[in-house]
Amino acid sequence: MGVSVFDGAYSLVVYESAVYSDHAEFNAFLTITNPLDGKKIRFHASDVTYSFSGGISSFRLELTESIKTNLFKHASLIWKTGTYAQWDCDGFNHIGLNARLELDSENFVQVNPFTGEETGSIQNDFFITLKDINNFVFDISIPTFKIRGFDEAYFEFNHAVLDCSDSRNAPAFQLPKDYPGGYEGEMAKLWRGVYANEAKVYLSKKFQNKNSYAPVSFAAKGLFIDDFGFTGVIEARNVLSIGDGNIGSWPFSIDEFSLGFFVRFLSGIRAQRRCKTAWNRLSP
Repeated sequence: MGVSVFDGAYSLVVYESAVYSDHAEFNAFLTITNPLDGKKIRFHASDVTYSFSGGISSFRLELTESIKTNLFKHASLIWKTGTYAQWDCDGFNHIGLNARLELDSENFVQVNPFTGEETGSIQNDFFITLKDINNFVFDISIPTFKIRGFDEAYFEFNHAVLDCSDSRNAPAFQLPKDYPGGYEGEMAKLWRGVYANEAKVYLSKKFQNKNSYAPVSFAAKGLFIDDFGFTGVIEARNVLSIGDGNIGSWPFSIDEFSLGFFVRFLSGIRAQRRCKTAWNRLSP
């Protein structure tokens, strides 16, 4: 027996049923069409009980095998074992998604912000509950990483949103002017990627605070990764005081710092510094 609901997005097949005096038991397969790539995701349940007096209240179907979904050019989602679909008498109820987000290792690599040492590929394991797999927007975090080929700063997404929905975006999401892809007006809802409304930027050891082991860091927002790569503008003031910076034996400060990326390419970097010379005079 097969049951199809929600325009064919979910298909439940019941088989190998056994009937007893007060209940029946059956096995079931559930196939869900993944809205992200159109592929089929399969779940299975064994020995589901059907009561002649109360019917089926709810049952869980487990993911049959781990699968990989390409979210966009620079990120993929691994559906791990432990993922399940909940089904009840009204049909599909929700998915418990046990997953791992992976970023493209050719362009991004995880780093230790204290040393700049590369520590491997960027992965984030998480578990969420999805009532609607066609509205794929949820909070994530991404550990400290750098853009390959750029060693001046590292980035950490403390509060980010993975947006794979065609009907809405993250709160405060806004693309910069002249952004490619045709995401203008209502078309912006079709954008897919990782958007960070709370991020942290670490400067490399070139800008080290001589009085602290910790790297120089400051907050940022509005950074994102999508098909075009990394985009964002970072601006900070009073980054390093005159008593904390050091070039050779000369103290220096960073009064202003700005950094910009546009669709993967560095669009600008600027540090306004002051240096205290041996003659005790501040020079620009």
